[in-house]
Amino acid sequence: MTEVRGRIIKGVGGLYTVETDSGVEICKPRGIFRKTAHAPLIGDLCVISAAENEKTKVGIIENISERKNELARPRVSNIDAAAVVCAADSINFFTLDKYLIILEGQAAENKFEIAVVINKIDLADEKKIEKIKKIYGSACYPVFFLSAATKEGTDAFFISLRGKTTAFAGQSGAGKSSIVNLICGKEVMEVGELSKKILRGKHTTRHAELFRAGADSETYIIDTPGFASLKFANVTKTNLKNYFREFKKFTDICRFADCAHINEPGCEVREQAGKEIAASRYENYLKFYEETDER
Repeated sequence: MTEVRGRIIKGVGGLYTVETDSGVEICKPRGIFRKTAHAPLIGDLCVISAAENEKTKVGIIENISERKNELARPRVSNIDAAAVVCAADSINFFTLDKYLIILEGQAAENKFEIAVVINKIDLADEKKIEKIKKIYGSACYPVFFLSAATKEGTDAFFISLRGKTTAFAGQSGAGKSSIVNLICGKEVMEVGELSKKILRGKHTTRHAELFRAGADSETYIIDTPGFASLKFANVTKTNLKNYFREFKKFTDICRFADCAHINEPGCEVREQAGKEIAASRYENYLKFYEETDER
């Protein structure tokens, strides 16, 4: 039995596409993965064996290498960074902040970078762009403004991706697939349009898929579907404040060391809301606090 090493780049219907040095192979995992609840993930490094049945041409995933990290949402592994992609003309700050907190709750343990990508700047006015810059610049995130349609601003963002594996997250219709196609220099993803009625993408990403940015590149992109539901992972009322980066430089000034920044006297975070801390970010913090369980 010949075994080769590869990386899982796609999984659909229980079958996985594995990229190897000699090409791609369609594989199924050994039953042991189901028994151990250690299902293969997009981004996994693995060892596969050649197809056992010449008719089906399906190989076997024999084992999976130890992961550098793994995310529950999106379900991917071995990433260096995550980029939350939004459309400048239809940005929803509440939804964007929720994506960021979902990722922050996993980044603390899994050690990956988070960036904000604002696409479709050609469709938004300057006033809107400046507002976004002010909010997320003060929130301590690297923010990239670009247009996949006109290619404005794409160079700086593409440079930031070099040598990394980056998972793209964000609502459907924000242009993730268009950006992936630009990075890869060819159309590797189907591009959908945005439904004006419900502000969601139509005919866009249905599953996570990993792409290499060029045959000899060590830059990888994982395009992921929009989250069906935006529930927090690893986030409680107690630690939620830790995932708002801009709060950190003010927490030591609060009167109480365990200040929740809700209604405590002498709270510097509340004092800075609308000043050094964007009002929308603090308002969303209060909303998230109310909907978060203490678990």
